[in-house]
Amino acid sequence: MSQASPGLERIRVGSYELAVRVAGSGRPLLLVHGARGSSELLVPQIEGLAGSYTVYAPDLPGHGESPLAGERLPDMMLVLAGLVRQLGLRSVAVAGFSRGGVPAVRLAARHPSTVTALILACPAGLPRSEEEEDVVLPPATARTLLRDRLVGPLLADPACITAEFSALMRRNAQRAARFERLRAIQQPYEPDVSAELPRIHMPCLILWGREDPLMPVSNAFRFQRAITGAELYIFPGLRHLFHYEAAAGFNDRVHSFLAAHDRQPTAGGGPGGAAD
Repeated sequence: MSQASPGLERIRVGSYELAVRVAGSGRPLLLVHGARGSSELLVPQIEGLAGSYTVYAPDLPGHGESPLAGERLPDMMLVLAGLVRQLGLRSVAVAGFSRGGVPAVRLAARHPSTVTALILACPAGLPRSEEEEDVVLPPATARTLLRDRLVGPLLADPACITAEFSALMRRNAQRAARFERLRAIQQPYEPDVSAELPRIHMPCLILWGREDPLMPVSNAFRFQRAITGAELYIFPGLRHLFHYEAAAGFNDRVHSFLAAHDRQPTAGGGPGGAAD
């Protein structure tokens, strides 16, 4: 499979100017990063999948190189819908990572004709279970979770925590700091997409790291039970950023799934509504 380096484009969606990494050719695939993240963290997926797909990976407003517009937080689902429309796409496969899974789920549930296939990588969006409510982290674990902006618990192999990776994570966190401050005020509770999941009927692949300390692996089975026909694969021994640490294996799973299930989209149209 050939690879291509992603180029950064600027695309206006409503009042937001999005930085979007674009690479490859073929059926469209939209990658949605998570909290305190950016498309830069998804470069291994962009490059690895660009041989078969046209990959679009935006920096969501308030993240990476996409600034916020004003003091009101955007509806990220509307931002994604607007981006699809601005790109001139009638339909697209969507992959949501961590908190990026929330707008990906909402786009799939509310605009089912737009999303041809859905991939969820350790997504947020479920309320904490009773078992999780009872968990109290020991002080040593709590300190580890706070170390270097969560870099330690995100990856299983310490060799992957390079100076370059740590700098990327710090840069992402710094760029998203204003967004997170506003979110703490305007959206103090974690989003809950439970009611949306039964409305998803397109092919869906759920991927998870078994040792993820941020999104417990039990949630993988909760997502699978709620989404009709969803496929599930759990990466043994890996944590929250398993897609970064095991990029080749992750990309192979995604490629095989899309090759088997993704419908051929046509250009034009796209979901209605405005980003802001």
